[in-house]
Amino acid sequence: MTNALQICYYPVRHVIAGGQIRVSELAGLITGLGYERHFLGIYPHRTDGWPTDFPINSTANDWVFRVPYDFEMRLSDAILVDRCFHKSVLAQAEALEPSLLWFEHPFLWPVFRDWANRRRARTKIVYSSHNVEWAMKKEMLERQQLVDDHCIQRLYATERDLLFSADVVLCCSDDDREIYRRHGRPDAVVVPNGSACPELAMHVDEKELSRFREKFSSTKYILAFISSWHEPNWFGLRDLVLPHMRAGGLLQSATLVLMGDICKLYEAWCLSMGEQIPGVICLGRVTETEKSAVFKLADIVVLPITAGGGTNLKTAEALLSKRVVVATDVAFRGFERHLSRQGIFCGSSDQFSEVLGEALQFLDKAGSRTAAEMYCAQRLEYVVDCCWPQIVGGAQEKVRPLIFKQAT
Repeated sequence: MTNALQICYYPVRHVIAGGQIRVSELAGLITGLGYERHFLGIYPHRTDGWPTDFPINSTANDWVFRVPYDFEMRLSDAILVDRCFHKSVLAQAEALEPSLLWFEHPFLWPVFRDWANRRRARTKIVYSSHNVEWAMKKEMLERQQLVDDHCIQRLYATERDLLFSADVVLCCSDDDREIYRRHGRPDAVVVPNGSACPELAMHVDEKELSRFREKFSSTKYILAFISSWHEPNWFGLRDLVLPHMRAGGLLQSATLVLMGDICKLYEAWCLSMGEQIPGVICLGRVTETEKSAVFKLADIVVLPITAGGGTNLKTAEALLSKRVVVATDVAFRGFERHLSRQGIFCGSSDQFSEVLGEALQFLDKAGSRTAAEMYCAQRLEYVVDCCWPQIVGGAQEKVRPLIFKQAT
């Protein structure tokens, strides 16, 4: 069995965030293609990595985050200027003699580019895109009224270089594939994001249910939103959901449960605004058991996504739950085929208040969480294509002939 090296700018020892989930699930695609998969993480200072990963030192870490919105490409800069560190990274990669280099994101491509190009005769390269990164960065900076053309252009040049260097390009959505087609890669393969919904994939612990049930017992509706520290997700939460939590809003009698590092963005915003929004509960990072319990008790899963690229794992997760889903059309990018399923309320950002109101009316008419759950459960047989096993299995059939085309 030949070796494949999967390269990423964050660790996957403890899989929590959406990107980590995708990286871990695509490991199954790599092994399904007949490779022995090895992982190499190079990232800013963290405490959740493997001993064989390469976290940068504290001095480099401080420099990388001196321009927070550009930290991904500055990470590559920090590695390249530290020749000993860079050399040790390449030595570990070389020792594996990989016949497949699998890049999650384009950010670390400059670290490996020269070495990878020297190995072209015996090594295939895959660019596994999570977003059209330069486009998402441009959109994010515009939302924050920041101007940094150098940041965007350098990211554009790096991603474009990897696009043309890769033997195979994977992306998350038809929209992303169309952008890559216009930039010279019409052969990009869509491997959408999926989920193993916590409510379906795991036994829901009764102790956790009891604990959360007591915490949420005094509320009319329970809404759940889980996200990593991802500013495009935060903008939607801030603009579309939080205003309804205030007095007079549609959700003034509701509880909004936030999970993941989105809680840090919310808490920082509360500190800057000098206020707390009634009914918002921040759980921070949660275990799968805790997430399962929250999903089980929730009436609505909200997906107030207003920006970003690729597809959202949290949308697949919501579809595979038996909860009412209130979402923007951006959140359903790549999942449009399921918009008409039971319990789905979706519209543009401007229509979010309207679809939220429709969802609340539906819950009131259903009369109980059990009745609403039974109705939403009817969609489960139609959304199995959102499960990771089906996605990875289908992707193998698409990717295999591209990887091995020279040998056949």
